[in-house]
Amino acid sequence: MENETSGFFVTAIMDSDFNIMWSDKSLLFRRMSMARKNLRKHLENAEIDVAVEYNFSSDGIKYKAYITPLKNSTYMCRIANPIAAEEAGVRRMRSTIVNIDAGVRNIASLCDAISNYVSNTPYINDEFHRCVRELKLSSSSLQSDCYNLLSFIESDTSSVFVPLEKYLFRTWDIMQFSTRKLQRTFNLHQDIVYPCVKVDYSKLELAFYNLVKIALIYSVGETPDIKFKTITADSIEVTSSFKIRSDYSLDNCDLEFRVLKYIFKSMGGYFEVYEERGVLHTKGIVKVEFSCDENDIPEDMNIVYIGTPGILKKKKESDRYIRIYEYANKSKLRFASEVADLSDVEDSDVQFAEMFFSKVFLLNLDSQ
Repeated sequence: MENETSGFFVTAIMDSDFNIMWSDKSLLFRRMSMARKNLRKHLENAEIDVAVEYNFSSDGIKYKAYITPLKNSTYMCRIANPIAAEEAGVRRMRSTIVNIDAGVRNIASLCDAISNYVSNTPYINDEFHRCVRELKLSSSSLQSDCYNLLSFIESDTSSVFVPLEKYLFRTWDIMQFSTRKLQRTFNLHQDIVYPCVKVDYSKLELAFYNLVKIALIYSVGETPDIKFKTITADSIEVTSSFKIRSDYSLDNCDLEFRVLKYIFKSMGGYFEVYEERGVLHTKGIVKVEFSCDENDIPEDMNIVYIGTPGILKKKKESDRYIRIYEYANKSKLRFASEVADLSDVEDSDVQFAEMFFSKVFLLNLDSQ
């Protein structure tokens, strides 16, 4: 099977004998021109100004060339840069996941429309409405799975200095608000030491989300703790341990565990999990850089506290999220991630969190 192409080309002007007159990548065109007899035969009936496709191999890589005969007995040749088979496979997989995600979003939107339609009718509490809610939660759970799967594919990292304790507390606050109607909750403990930490917070935040999801699904008894702690001059440890339910297999969160292993590995560390006497233990290590100079934080990545002492209580009594942090530079509209779903506009952070924890809400609905 031929390699897919990137859409980028290298170009050459060649004379009537396929010698290179000009090129931006001469070596590749010289190798192609070694097959002059095949080229002449391939182009013997070609029309002026009409590109002819020509396939050839070099160093085991298959290339696709487009050769256009010109009026002065010369040729313009363009060769498409190939994409490695592995990268092409990743692109196709990403496209498939994005399509699935789009379809799931459509299902969730239809569920909202149906739910809104029956909300003012006598059927609001009947089995039909319950099934609609379960369908929406199921579709949102699939959407969360798609988001996790994309984290395997989009492996680029973007580490910058951030006020990590503020970021973590802000994320914790969003998750607490989004899961406030669940029977289970969780605590956050921090011992970061340094005010500025260089890390890809988008990845660390996704790991945080998955750890909390697992804790909300499996924990019983005491409220589980998620702990972030500085352990060396260049690493942070993320741990949790809690007693787990015996009626729901850990295999049901296999994707979440795999994502956690991948995220911590991609950030230069590792993740391990084990069960001992009914208690689940998790531990992740992240490689970072520390700084005491807040000037290392880019202006558009810094956030400041704007909350009040009673703000958390107000959130529990309201369906509207009240922010406790805002950007120091208010022109900045995004939080840590460049992903639109995590955009810091209105309540989209809360909407993302509710989507991400839909699996927990679904299990809670089943237990009612």
